[in-house]
Amino acid sequence: MAVVWHAPDTVTTPLAFLHEVEMTDIVWTDEKNALALYAAHEAPTALVDLLSRTEWGTSDVKYVIRGVPRILERIKEPHFLVLEKNGRAIGGVVGSRKRVTGAGRPYDAFYIAMIAIELPMAGSGYGTLLAAKAREYARGLIDAPGLIYLYVESTNAASVRVHEKVGYNHLGQFQTRIFMRLFPSCNCEVTPPNGVERAQLAALVEHQYASHALLDARGALAAGRYFVLRSGGEMVAGAQVRPMHWSLKKLRGFAGFLALQVLPRIPFIRQAYSPEHLRFLQVGNIWLSSGHEAKLSELLEALLARYNVHVAMTFLDRRSAIHDAILSHGRFGIFSSLVVATAEVFADFKGLNSDEVNWLTTSPLHLSPLDPM
Repeated sequence: MAVVWHAPDTVTTPLAFLHEVEMTDIVWTDEKNALALYAAHEAPTALVDLLSRTEWGTSDVKYVIRGVPRILERIKEPHFLVLEKNGRAIGGVVGSRKRVTGAGRPYDAFYIAMIAIELPMAGSGYGTLLAAKAREYARGLIDAPGLIYLYVESTNAASVRVHEKVGYNHLGQFQTRIFMRLFPSCNCEVTPPNGVERAQLAALVEHQYASHALLDARGALAAGRYFVLRSGGEMVAGAQVRPMHWSLKKLRGFAGFLALQVLPRIPFIRQAYSPEHLRFLQVGNIWLSSGHEAKLSELLEALLARYNVHVAMTFLDRRSAIHDAILSHGRFGIFSSLVVATAEVFADFKGLNSDEVNWLTTSPLHLSPLDPM
């Protein structure tokens, strides 16, 4: 159940023309092959339609993302690229400009969230073209020192090869881990932080993940949906959530058999669970006060209960001692051990010296819940 980058493989419906959006810029053209690449700051209807119909994933897991317009609307500084052939949209890219830190230093950054190609055009080189042009576009946009980054599912060998081919460097790997409770409930005190606490939490999260790359704690916490668990009136744990809604189409292995064939047939479960409408929480920026690490399960279960869902998903770099603590104290449940996927993180650097590149490629990564998936 990894959330990553990837060309789709089940899009069938032709798209409408792109030009219903006036605020577009021509980024690149190839008159010989009737190709044109446009950039916009508002998502064109054709691109939203494509992303909404795309089946993401690999042979291990396939899913359709529901609520794409809502996801795109929450991107703070979005950039949308649409590739046309003969005046019709055949693919697109979703990216966002942001600030991240590493070793206490800020970097201008561009995160590439999605690359999609119409099915009839798949395997014709357009995915590679879009990946290369998106990289060029982002490099022209960000200032030095800066970086472009994205996630590619480890099992998506074609996408891995494409990004290596167009010039990306391997930054690291993360695991997708599932926290699941069929009947979540918690009497603990979990609430959003107040104004003073928000500023404190930004500093606490930055301190906890100071040794990690790709940290964007202040920007992410400012976006909201951060909750804290209190004990004796004091904050002892916190996490940020992004509600997600998928249609799960395929999941291999015994976990897939349970998720797609068994659980939907159990009467007292199917009332709350449907693979066609899988609602879950993407969880990040987890903060644990020293000595209260065991409170993490209470916090996660309370968040499930608050949003009336049964699954939370988090992304962990096994090089991180903090992420090891999260796994050790989270009591994620048996389903988590059945659904473990990995994704590769790729980056392209602009104006960084060799010491900075070495630090970024050897440090644990912290994935932001602010990044759209």
